[in-house]
Amino acid sequence: MSIVEAKTGRKGLQYREAIQKLREISFIKTEQSKILYEAIEKQRTEIALQQQIITCLEYRFALEHLPQRDTSEVKILSKPSATSAWQRMWTLAVERELEEMIDDYIKTFNPGHPSTAANTAPAASAMVPVTSAAATPSTGTTSSSAASTAIPSASSTTGSAPLVTPPSLRELLQSDFRFWAKSNLNPNPGKNNTNSPGRKKGKKGSWPTAQFPQVKSYQPEYDKWPSFTQGYNFYSELSANIHTYNRSFDIQEINFTKSQRDILKWLKPDPDAIDPQSKEVDWRKVWVNRGLPT
Repeated sequence: MSIVEAKTGRKGLQYREAIQKLREISFIKTEQSKILYEAIEKQRTEIALQQQIITCLEYRFALEHLPQRDTSEVKILSKPSATSAWQRMWTLAVERELEEMIDDYIKTFNPGHPSTAANTAPAASAMVPVTSAAATPSTGTTSSSAASTAIPSASSTTGSAPLVTPPSLRELLQSDFRFWAKSNLNPNPGKNNTNSPGRKKGKKGSWPTAQFPQVKSYQPEYDKWPSFTQGYNFYSELSANIHTYNRSFDIQEINFTKSQRDILKWLKPDPDAIDPQSKEVDWRKVWVNRGLPT
């Protein structure tokens, strides 16, 4: 009974009355706890939303600084806004990845086909410096294709620093590419009479940069792929998240989607592009590490 007396401040309570008082106290404490837990959960949600906005701001800053405005590919834009510069860069990045994916797809069925040896640049993961007279591994001859001049050498700006293996967009594009390739890339190019071995006759897609020969030849309609449009509109989406914060934000938008995480991973500056002292990012080095045209 001492507990009841301590909780209620009353003495001499009967057993039944003491039990009832304890139940009342328990109910009140439970209700108070619910209010406290709801406040904690609301605060957690608010913190998560704020963290998302911080992340959006950081990566929008990256999208504004990674496209190199003094490169020929960005200078061709009539009005190079932050959005258009990013969209141009994203188009280049996707085409560069597709160049290698088309090449690898053809090699799977035709390892010795000449188009896979002479028309494509080295794999991005290898980060082999590319020049206008790059040696072809299988033949020892040189290639003067457009891809050779479009993809700069990583050593051109990094000097003697170790080469960095850049992240890849292949996983992001893989599903859309496979669906397109099954309908548009002939696994036996020697059996048709098209000018571009491996390409079936049909509707032509978009290839606005004309920097990569395989993409230009096979013309994938990547501009209609969800994986492409996700990145193409990414700057606008990040801006919308920032501007709509605390207005009509849906709680399900706290976490980024898998496609968005793939894009964010590709955008994240490489360690060798970050100054160890000032922590400033060398965005030109990131551009070069991604193998984009200068």
